[in-house]
Amino acid sequence: MKRQLAIASIFISLTLAAPRITVCWADDPPAAEKPEAKPADEADEESPDEVERERGRSLAQSWLDRIRNFTRGNPHEKNSDGIKAVFKEVVADTAQATVLVFAGDEPKAYGAIVAQDGFVLTKASEVMEAEEISCRLKDGRHLSATVVGVHDDSDLAMLKIDAHDLPVVAWRDDPPPVGSWLATTGIDDAPLALGVMSVKPRKIRPQPGVLGVSLEDADKGPRISEVMRRSAAQKAGLQKDDVVLTIDGKQVKNRQAMIGTIQKRKPGDEVKL
Repeated sequence: MKRQLAIASIFISLTLAAPRITVCWADDPPAAEKPEAKPADEADEESPDEVERERGRSLAQSWLDRIRNFTRGNPHEKNSDGIKAVFKEVVADTAQATVLVFAGDEPKAYGAIVAQDGFVLTKASEVMEAEEISCRLKDGRHLSATVVGVHDDSDLAMLKIDAHDLPVVAWRDDPPPVGSWLATTGIDDAPLALGVMSVKPRKIRPQPGVLGVSLEDADKGPRISEVMRRSAAQKAGLQKDDVVLTIDGKQVKNRQAMIGTIQKRKPGDEVKL
């Protein structure tokens, strides 16, 4: 019983002290001072309690070492700073053609320069509602940007910045072979993240759209028998016993016709009932 309690107290103390320990580990922990050895004739035989405490200290130190390695990062993992540094030369050209996109004062996404006269491709959903958009370039310039085009299906937006003779990304038509290294570039020298091409490109069937209602047939059209909580239908104000007459101006005669029409839409599409 004492043994179990001792181990439990070690884990509890370790959990409570972890944040403080992490702060102190900027450098290697100092070596523990060794107590002055007693003469042989004065040495006492260790009691069972002392043996148990020593075992507990060893166990605690073992876990502390594991936590230290975790907080520092494993130098052999692909996204460790040491491994990323190896790829600096590989991503150097692409980093020159990368920008950091801001919505107001907040960095939101990265973008790729696709034309020398200042066209930048980025993620549309991160910038479309922003009142002010700007881009920070690899060379340190911070330039205002405007949205000149959007492709909703791909969630892509084309930005325009006032700059010329910019480096542009190099495109390739074929996918990299399985097993190739992949690097995500930012505007720093080292890549943001590293990965490996693990599967070949393949087609994935899109998930059909749903409203979040249960339907039953009625005289004038499909009638809503239930509205799911937190669904798009509930947010739009649809209620139980509502009868749907048209979808986007086209008449729907029954439950099956309405389901078929909705399933042709993609998640996020708007429909008018």
